[in-house]
Amino acid sequence: MVSIFLFLTARANNFWQATSILAALVFTFCAIRFTTLYRKRRPIAEHGIPVKAVLNQANRLMFNKGFGEAPCLVLFSFDEQLNQDPTYLLNLSEKASSLKGQTPQDADLRAVADIVTKEKAVYGRRRQLPKSFTGNATVYAADLYIESKYLREGRLTEQDRVLLCLAEPGEQGALELVPWWITQEQFAGTSPI
Repeated sequence: MVSIFLFLTARANNFWQATSILAALVFTFCAIRFTTLYRKRRPIAEHGIPVKAVLNQANRLMFNKGFGEAPCLVLFSFDEQLNQDPTYLLNLSEKASSLKGQTPQDADLRAVADIVTKEKAVYGRRRQLPKSFTGNATVYAADLYIESKYLREGRLTEQDRVLLCLAEPGEQGALELVPWWITQEQFAGTSPI
């Protein structure tokens, strides 16, 4: 940003002209970023289904206050019973985590191991876990991007193992975290677990 400002200062007639040009560039960049995010998130806000997502793994930075935005891996289901009591999803998450870095002989377990081992996140990606692993329940592993401002403490804590999200319906689609100030009314001082 400093180099852009110096370049503009050298090209502009004066400091104020350079500052005006820089301000216009920053405004344009922010407008483009906002428009892009709005387009991505609007369908989820309009048609998303509330689900409880269980945190499987997260970048260490996400445990530091004000980390900005970072991805994590969560498990979720559209099944109402699993959303009422996410204990089963928590147990599945622990079982999946135990496969990280492993190469099981069973193809379904190997598929789960690949999901938890390969940590490259992709916005909007979800993968159905094998039914032999989930006990015939339809459960997805999804890449969830979290902004720190949407968490009560501005970082992940032990209370954030179960997160209220909105999921686009269907086999594919994005998943978005519901901000803490919206969920606090739903849980009214109780743990969401």
